[in-house]
Amino acid sequence: MDTRSPASAPISSFSSVDELPYELLDDIFKEAVQEDMRSYFPNSYKTLRLSQVCRYWRSATQNSPRLWSIDLRYPDTAHHFSRFVKGPNATLYVACDRMDSRARAWPHWLYSYAKDGGVKDVSVRIPVGSCERFLRSVLEDLPGLEWLDMHVDISNWGGFDRLINFPVPFLRSVTLVGHRPRNLYYPPVETLSLFSLLKHAPFLRSLRLESCRLNDTGPAQLQRALSLDTPLPMTKMCSWSFVGINRLCFILDNVVINPSQSVLDIDDIGRLNLMGELSATSRERLRGAVHTHLAITTTSIETYSKSGGAYKFKRLRNHVTLVQALVSYGRAFHWNESITHLSLNPDGSMLSASISTRADEAEEESWDEVMAPAWLKLFCGLGNLTHLTLTGFKIANVFNALHPREGQDRKTGEKVWRTSCPALEVIVLMDFAFGDYAEEEDGEELEMEGEACRFAKLDMEMLARFVEARQRVDKGVRSVVLCHCLQAEVARTALKNSVTDVVVR
Repeated sequence: MDTRSPASAPISSFSSVDELPYELLDDIFKEAVQEDMRSYFPNSYKTLRLSQVCRYWRSATQNSPRLWSIDLRYPDTAHHFSRFVKGPNATLYVACDRMDSRARAWPHWLYSYAKDGGVKDVSVRIPVGSCERFLRSVLEDLPGLEWLDMHVDISNWGGFDRLINFPVPFLRSVTLVGHRPRNLYYPPVETLSLFSLLKHAPFLRSLRLESCRLNDTGPAQLQRALSLDTPLPMTKMCSWSFVGINRLCFILDNVVINPSQSVLDIDDIGRLNLMGELSATSRERLRGAVHTHLAITTTSIETYSKSGGAYKFKRLRNHVTLVQALVSYGRAFHWNESITHLSLNPDGSMLSASISTRADEAEEESWDEVMAPAWLKLFCGLGNLTHLTLTGFKIANVFNALHPREGQDRKTGEKVWRTSCPALEVIVLMDFAFGDYAEEEDGEELEMEGEACRFAKLDMEMLARFVEARQRVDKGVRSVVLCHCLQAEVARTALKNSVTDVVVR
């Protein structure tokens, strides 16, 4: 009998992992073998290394077709991996190096399986020069294909410049990615070619343009070349993603999206002014989203609607650009009329409190201080805001902006109290520290022993004064929720007389 204690007994490194079901291992492996975060495409060589860990992992990987891909640049290994890609309702992942003049550019064994093996979904990575030829080949040789995801690599010396003049009803997702070498421009994308692809793909669900340059094409040229008298109706599109793209407003002016269900993701937007550059008709269409949730970080602005639509503006360069974007996008999309939930989180992560985020490394001001004028402007316009979430940063200026202010009625001259966000009912505080920390200044980071993240100190007296001031003018806060906070009971005790419900989580 083994008399050793459990702490000193040897533990097999794979004992717990071997007990995981195939379905859970499959989800874990899927994240481990994808080549990049832009779109899912498995790397078979990563999967092969996982399969060599143990017999259980080998069985799990070899029974999951979505963990394998066929890379035609290496015919021998591609043929070897082909036995693992087959499965009922499995997506076939293929990486093509080039397409020749033959209609059947794939090897015979792969073409036969794609045509006769019941393949309905294909995801392909292909160079830009083979794009038009590949789509025509699929249309002619794979009539049963229902879903095609196409990831197009735009080379440095050639662009996407072929007009697509035939229907591609099977096309569901398109990603155009360029690579800019040093001291050279982004590779070009012919605007007419892009719109011809959109015109002939009526069931397209996702479009991503990354690091490429659209040439100058006007509405008159679109009308002559593609017979487009009105913007393209792309109401079935669920995702629009743009990274480092010029002439973005031209695209948005010439397509009709479904704002209530579409995700518009604009990364690296620089100094884009949607209010000044978008046409009035386009702005009116985009306002149909009726977004209710607004999230602000140091580098991004995101809005969400209850029906699943979202607008995401990322990689804002500094706090000046952030303030300009808040004003511009607020005017363009009329957030003031619909936003009910607001989240302020400088880091952008759920449990990451870092109040040291600066507008610039050389500046001494915190994010809350440099954004103080923006909080005043923002809160004055959010008349329907009911829920406010603050995550781990110095928030004195946020409370100052929400504090009731004494004013004078213009008509009667009587003294009145003006309160921003009069409908505010719930405040959620995350990653804050309450209690007596005399050696720390308000808002300083605290890293407690045994805790996994840092906390921002919050002055309990300031919070209590804020809540009591709103209560005196009949704009009281109904509920305060304390999530992942240190000494939350101190806050509960201080607020019990001025807040109906204090929740600690």
